[in-house]
Amino acid sequence: MTIGLTIAVVVVSLLSHPVVPDDSLPELKDALESARAARVLAMLANAGGTPVAIFLLLRAASTYRRKKVLPNKATGAIIISVGIAAAAIGGMLAVAVSVIYLAPSLAVGAVLMLAGFRLWNQSPRINAELSGVPT
Repeated sequence: MTIGLTIAVVVVSLLSHPVVPDDSLPELKDALESARAARVLAMLANAGGTPVAIFLLLRAASTYRRKKVLPNKATGAIIISVGIAAAAIGGMLAVAVSVIYLAPSLAVGAVLMLAGFRLWNQSPRINAELSGVPT
């Protein structure tokens, strides 16, 4: 259902505001002005998914630190959540202020998330380390 809703919003947005090839990059807030449904759908998806992802990662990091197991996973989860926040903040700035903030924030977010995933994956024996830890 979500995929169908997304496709419908994109099609309606394209029909109401066709893409005009140009050498300049329009401001995101101006490009989405006539496509209000697409803008609202994007904001709702970000407003719902980003905090949930950050909360779950920080909760996992807290659990690992409290149980004193898998320190790489705890640090990796924190770094991933900061990367997600950096990318989300850049997206908000692109819509609210200027599109020039989008690329740097996505680059910083991607680098942080990659670093976090690399740290996260340095502990391959999760079951062996957690088997003796009381829940």
